[in-house]
Amino acid sequence: MTLPKVGFTPESPQNFIVDSGVIVRDLTYDKSTGFTGTPIGATSGGTKVEIEIKKRLMEVDGAYITPVKGLEVVESFTAKMSSKLKEFSPETIALISGGTARAATEDEAPDGYQVIEFERQVKDGDYINSIAIYGFQRGTNKEIIVVLDNCLVTSTFGLDTKDKDEATSDLEFTAHATPEQMLVGEMPCRIFYPSTASIIATGITLNKTTLSLAAGATETLIATVAPANATNKTVTFTSSDPLVATVDNQGKITAIKAGTATIKATTANGKTATLALTVTTA
Repeated sequence: MTLPKVGFTPESPQNFIVDSGVIVRDLTYDKSTGFTGTPIGATSGGTKVEIEIKKRLMEVDGAYITPVKGLEVVESFTAKMSSKLKEFSPETIALISGGTARAATEDEAPDGYQVIEFERQVKDGDYINSIAIYGFQRGTNKEIIVVLDNCLVTSTFGLDTKDKDEATSDLEFTAHATPEQMLVGEMPCRIFYPSTASIIATGITLNKTTLSLAAGATETLIATVAPANATNKTVTFTSSDPLVATVDNQGKITAIKAGTATIKATTANGKTATLALTVTTA
């Protein structure tokens, strides 16, 4: 085996994480409903996750020319998530500014207003049970989820406003360990990633490559996805000319009128197979 010239392979696009992701709070998982959480709000410019494991080199006499394997120890662990919030409500402003929202009294403001106030103490309720961001792996369309535990907002609240654009505010969450996590050495951050056992489709074949039908006749194609144990075997069918022949997603072709058309079968990750169809006069 020779060394590849590039890191890109035919399977590379299926392992891309697509789009900017969604930030939710209080992520939970249930076997019947899957992952659930409450969205923080619309963001702008994407989201950045930083997990830093800072190491310290222990000083040992004689080991000074080069770092020596085995002498590093973990000095600190920091997990942060940052974005720009573009959707605001009294609750989200209170969240990102470290304040609390309450209804305004009739002496403070007209009906329908809330007041956001601030305190000098950090209370236990200021920690958010979990903050998560999830995007999707292109090949499996499954969520890739980064979860931070016991988060505090550590960004400075400030509205950035300008003409012909919407206001944004920096948003940063920092994870914190509970005393119980600290005692057992558990870090307050984890990543849920689709199993590497997911097998990507490498090809597709049809039971026929050419077919002739009389107008009004039907026939169902059989598509075979390779390998046989591919995780996602979803196939969609299309006709190049629906006026000549149509095809449904079960592969059933219906000849409409005399002419030619190409019937294409496509896997979820873009592999294709085609059939050349001729429709004759009934």
